[in-house]
Amino acid sequence: GEVYDVSKGRGYYGTEDGYGGFCGRDGSRAFSTGQFTEEGLIDDLSGLTLQQIHGIVDWRDFYRDHEKYKYKGVLVGRYYTETGDETEELKKLEKDVDSYKAFLKRMEEERKQYENCNSGYSDAEGGRVWCPYEKYPRKSIHEAPDGAPKERC
Repeated sequence: GEVYDVSKGRGYYGTEDGYGGFCGRDGSRAFSTGQFTEEGLIDDLSGLTLQQIHGIVDWRDFYRDHEKYKYKGVLVGRYYTETGDETEELKKLEKDVDSYKAFLKRMEEERKQYENCNSGYSDAEGGRVWCPYEKYPRKSIHEAPDGAPKERC
């Protein structure tokens, strides 16, 4: 829902070029799905994972931090009101992304403390999980936002 002047990147953002479909609309979903069609260039993020939404926020932050592309305003709609205020939907998304970022930080701290396990499968041996340096596989202390544990040694 944020608007940037990308005229200095005409090779990418012209109406007939790469990201031209984003001109004049909030096509946030396409940043994650790669579906740069009329059906995909929409602002509705429902059904996307937190990882996908985090990726969209990373793109937004790219534009916020870019020297060439200047912020111009917001599009009124799903994420911003007519007065430019954030909607409740945007506030919830931001809160969810902050939770996901905290999860990623915990996972990085854990990664530094514990190594990833190795795994393999063969018809002769079946599946197996092993760790280097005589450590033992175990489930991670932290679960991903989707509830899946990460294996660590």
